Amino acid sequence: MTVLVHNQYAQALDVPSILRSGPVWAAFPLLMCIIYPVHYLKAEAATAYTDALVELGLLVLSLVVGAQLVGVVSDRPYLAVMKRAPALGTVWVWTVVEVSWFTGVVGLLGVAGWAWKRGHWA
Repeated sequence: MTVLVHNQYAQALDVPSILRSGPVWAAFPLLMCIIYPVHYLKAEAATAYTDALVELGLLVLSLVVGAQLVGVVSDRPYLAVMKRAPALGTVWVWTVVEVSWFTGVVGLLGVAGWAWKRGHWA
């Protein structure tokens, strides 16, 4: 995601400095705190209740992070976008990929509806 943001704003791509910088590592703690419990609940403690709870939790996370990403990209200057968008985008894409097809579409439509209601989508 960092590479895409740098290309969008025509910034020089210095891979070693990108790997040492904060945007690459900003999503790492959140992903580590989420990936293990989600996969544990899906594999080890799999019941209809835990599957539904995981889907609901990831849907809520997808809606919150997606709305933040759209807000950052729409309202902030490009330096703020370059700092926050890669981490938010990584978490958002992960949540959409991790859930079922229906839940992913609901999450994407929820973020699109929020963006339309807030005037980010003309």
